[in-house]
Amino acid sequence: RQRVVADVFKLQNTILEYEQDEEHRVDKKSVMRLLQRLRAGGLIKTITVKFTTKMGCKESTLVLHPSVQPDDIYLTSIIEQLKLKFIPAQVKKDRRLPTNNLPSNSNSTSGAITGDVICSETSALAEKTLSSETLSVSVIASDAKQQKQASKQHTNNKKKKLPVVNPTLGRVGPKFKRLQDLHHLLFYLVRDYSGDPNLSQEEAWSKIYQDNPALEPRDPSLPRIYIPELSWRMFIPPIPNHVKEADGWGLMCDVVVCLPLYLFVRIIRCTITPELFTWLKHPIKKFLL
Repeated sequence: RQRVVADVFKLQNTILEYEQDEEHRVDKKSVMRLLQRLRAGGLIKTITVKFTTKMGCKESTLVLHPSVQPDDIYLTSIIEQLKLKFIPAQVKKDRRLPTNNLPSNSNSTSGAITGDVICSETSALAEKTLSSETLSVSVIASDAKQQKQASKQHTNNKKKKLPVVNPTLGRVGPKFKRLQDLHHLLFYLVRDYSGDPNLSQEEAWSKIYQDNPALEPRDPSLPRIYIPELSWRMFIPPIPNHVKEADGWGLMCDVVVCLPLYLFVRIIRCTITPELFTWLKHPIKKFLL
């Protein structure tokens, strides 16, 4: 049913579903040995895709039907989806409140330890000074006050850390304005696409610099362009046509990888970091995918 299997683990789960009545479970090594035999017999093809990032390298094994070619649009779509999957997530700083401001009934490990210490101290005080009833009331009152102060401080911290969006760059508009931007992208991809995959890059860039003489010299690391104009459409490739018989259809997994940065920050609210702000100010890089 599938011409490309992007994950061997999914293939293993499919085999397990068919073998629920058996007494044995197939493991990943057995699946790999079966795939090697099928590949040797010419019944399947396997390729290994290697993704290199700053955090390291990751490999993914794809199982293909013999009819799938390396330039198949469906295979290209699968690889683009895997790129998004293996993008390393940015390490976030620990924004938790200090231990002395946490309520005693916290579910975290530090909160539980703090709560035990408070209970032992208050029980010792109860034996020396106050009755247990009076002490329990005072502890509850102090805990409530502590929770209120911690909640107030946490709220103030959240207010301070809201994304600061520039009035002109990366502004998230009203809901229907964002829907309009998304509709423009979808309509362009499935109905009104005017890009040329075989566009001459030298001639296209010459026309762009002719229309925009104030641009900086071209960066050779920029990807291929498909339209000789300076707009959010310039880097968008055509989406694969998985439904051969009908026009005007596209998969959202293909649309997501074609979303330019310029439209991404207008549709989705995100924190505008100084590095991202620099990209959005650049006349060309803000249109990158």
